[in-house]
Amino acid sequence: MSSTHPTQSAGYVAAFHASSTEPDWLTQRRRASLDRFARDGFPSPRQEIWRLTDLKALTGTLFTPTAETGKISDEAGLTVPYRIAGTTTLVLRNGRFDATSSDALPNGVTILSQDPGAAEAIATEATSFGALNEAFFSDGVSLRVGTQKQPLHIVHIGHAEADESYHLRNLVEITPSAEATLIESFVGTGKSAYWANSVTAIILGDNAKLEHVKIVADQAQSIHSSNTEITQGADSRYQGFILTTGGLLSRQDVKATLAGPRAFCGLVAASLLRGHQQATLSTLIRHDAPATETDERYKGVIDGHARGVFQGKIRVDRLGQQTNANQLSQSILLSDNARVDTKPELEIFADDVKCSHGATVGELDEDAMFYLLARGIPAEQARAMLIEGFVADAFEGVAWEATRTYIKAYLDQWLGAAA
Repeated sequence: MSSTHPTQSAGYVAAFHASSTEPDWLTQRRRASLDRFARDGFPSPRQEIWRLTDLKALTGTLFTPTAETGKISDEAGLTVPYRIAGTTTLVLRNGRFDATSSDALPNGVTILSQDPGAAEAIATEATSFGALNEAFFSDGVSLRVGTQKQPLHIVHIGHAEADESYHLRNLVEITPSAEATLIESFVGTGKSAYWANSVTAIILGDNAKLEHVKIVADQAQSIHSSNTEITQGADSRYQGFILTTGGLLSRQDVKATLAGPRAFCGLVAASLLRGHQQATLSTLIRHDAPATETDERYKGVIDGHARGVFQGKIRVDRLGQQTNANQLSQSILLSDNARVDTKPELEIFADDVKCSHGATVGELDEDAMFYLLARGIPAEQARAMLIEGFVADAFEGVAWEATRTYIKAYLDQWLGAAA
């Protein structure tokens, strides 16, 4: 069942305009996806997987797909500079590639607007968000890595003069035995709300390795939705890190399929929320081959009237013998009105496995707070130190020091805003 008012679907249908420059097959796929959205609308809270995500901020407004790249300069309005030394930086503004602000494209990287055939390989589940994404996506990055000399940083900058949306698609293919580092930053400026809706398909060949860092620091009134689907070959290793600090409403959907034996999937996420922010992390990790491993951790720091949601499912197929899967959710509530919902799930069809999950929700450690205050540290500084220690632990595994420094800048920004 859909929760979308019919006129809401009609608004997006009316905004669709076929391009005369793209291949016919792509236009046909766009129209089919739009028809699917017109039929199904946005998800309903009656659907279990969407029950804990309040979409009113999205469904109550028509976010017309933007036709412009955004009227902002590189650094204007961004409190954390996005340039990271030693990375190749590609900038997309409102979902469109900006060559003048980007470094030269490295080998193996193409832009979808320049190589639309790459979009054909991006196959995701038929969700409402995915349908709208395929109907309206304007650009994205196709990354095929054989040998990567330095990390790739994709910066998505949103800016709207009115309620607008941008939709982008990424394809990441790591060839067998190759290694890569991918950083994605979602940032924004301006006073008007925008909706950033992304789809990313990640394919790891046998023995391939990918470190994937994602920062969600969109403009305060914005909406962010993301669908990431990962397919892993034998002996591959995916390590993902997600930090969410921005946006009024955000939802990350991550699905990983460990299709080859001995594949490893690591996913660490932290949400720092205040005011009336809402952020959801929804994951499904499938162990479809033997001797695979998952390490999944979520940390939430929730203040004001904000709400954090973690719902994670680990599914072990009958072929997934000798699976080792661990899932842990830990949250701190900083106010009486803050809320966190945690919903861990294990679905196991094999009998030779080691699987566990746990969840804790509490307040800042009173003994640790007393210890710091007794040594003359001001209360606000002591509070910030405890929060930083709680969250920073989640990102210790990031391999590259420059990336850890970049992540810490967003943590410091969030802590400083409360001072």
